Amino acid sequence: MVNSQGADPKLPVGGNRCRCGKCGLYFSSVASFDAHRAGDGDARHCFTEPEMRARGMAVNDKGYWVTKAWDRQAASAYNREAAH
Repeated sequence: MVNSQGADPKLPVGGNRCRCGKCGLYFSSVASFDAHRAGDGDARHCFTEPEMRARGMAVNDKGYWVTKAWDRQAASAYNREAAH
């Protein structure tokens, strides 16, 4: 959905989030966007959602595809260690 000013609310200005013009999916970063594409030239194409999942990609809790699923327990442990 596009807001009244024509901007996509899922793509904040100045951020690294991306939307693929071919498949319409949203990505958390340029790296995750690049990871969902394969091939060269006219043969370049988007991976399907099952293909992306098979490569370890996942959709985060905000609805963006990421290159790796983030384990919440590991994230909590990491954040506790980083705080010290």
